[in-house]
Amino acid sequence: QNNKINIYGNYSYRSGDRISDGYNNITYKNSSFPTAFANQLSDSKGSNKGHNVKAGIDYYLAEKSIVSFSGGFNIRENDRSEFLNINKLNQQGGPVELSNRTNINKRSGDSYDLNLDFSQKFGKPNEELTFNFGYSKGNNDNFQEYNTNIFNTNGSAVSPPMDININTGLGNDKNYNFQADYTLPLSKTAKFEAGYRSQIRYSDNNTVAQLLNNTSGEYEMDYRVSNDFDSKDQVHAIYANYQNQIKNFGYQIGLRGEDATLNTTSGAYSAEGVAFTPGKVAYTRLYPSVYLTQKLENEQQLQLNYSRRVNRPRGWDTNPFLDVSEPLSHRQGNPNLKAEDVHAYEFSYNKFWPKVTFISSVYFRQTNDVIQRVRSSPDADGVTLTTPENLTRERSTGLELIG
Repeated sequence: QNNKINIYGNYSYRSGDRISDGYNNITYKNSSFPTAFANQLSDSKGSNKGHNVKAGIDYYLAEKSIVSFSGGFNIRENDRSEFLNINKLNQQGGPVELSNRTNINKRSGDSYDLNLDFSQKFGKPNEELTFNFGYSKGNNDNFQEYNTNIFNTNGSAVSPPMDININTGLGNDKNYNFQADYTLPLSKTAKFEAGYRSQIRYSDNNTVAQLLNNTSGEYEMDYRVSNDFDSKDQVHAIYANYQNQIKNFGYQIGLRGEDATLNTTSGAYSAEGVAFTPGKVAYTRLYPSVYLTQKLENEQQLQLNYSRRVNRPRGWDTNPFLDVSEPLSHRQGNPNLKAEDVHAYEFSYNKFWPKVTFISSVYFRQTNDVIQRVRSSPDADGVTLTTPENLTRERSTGLELIG
């Protein structure tokens, strides 16, 4: 670093292992099912490795004007093996199907990001204007192999006993981010802030699944588990915030306007080819926030807050890919999933002593379009399907006491 230039860089390496086990005991209430009970034991081992490199440069155009450029690169690997022992039993406890499965999952990927920043300070203390443009791109490869060994069905040995599935997945992501923020102090206690932010994310995911034909010894396309899913997620927001202190009363008022759109294309494989289904989830909302604080005598304080927030679904939740790694519990995303709309209210009382702080608060939150993972009724083979869905709303109230 000198008067004009600041250069920095770092490298990190991470390696970790994870060992886990678990069990799942199921009772089926439908008396028409041949399976009345199912027991599953699992034992898994995984390893993660990752390299991260980052470097950047800050250049002082003037005493209060700084332009910065930074970039990062990441390489990662994730290997996981899992052994499952599954017993399906009838009402008398006899075997309907006894099997075990070995799941092998190998993931690898790399990504890089580039950022251009500009900061301009002014003559007034703490007045500042900042710009940021960011771009990132990543690739992910995923290989899954499921070897199922069925060794007893209805008390009889099974031949051939092996059932093998292979899934190969390729994913590509691109992200654009643009942001501008302005901070203007109006007095010793008053401050105004405003900004604009746009985020655009592209994601392409393709999964091809194959199933071993025990008769021919050849792998055949498994259309049920294969899919091609593309999405474009964009959020544009403009926001402003004002805060001030009048004697012992402080307040902060904010408002953010947001326009969000998620466009998806789901491709289902079949013998005739790929059938694409478009989807779209869009909304425009205003998110207000109000924070009020009143200081009392003897180091006491009251606070009253309201804010409206948004919780957007994760990319995995919107991908309709069917995950069959758990033999008795399949999972699938929902491309029509909407973002959660959260209204939060809180009233708190705080008391401060020289060595002790006491904080108490009462809160109420209502979440509209709440995202819940809904499990379907089991099919005749005892398999359930879990899919994220939007329920109407969720309400929660609570009292917190912290010392």
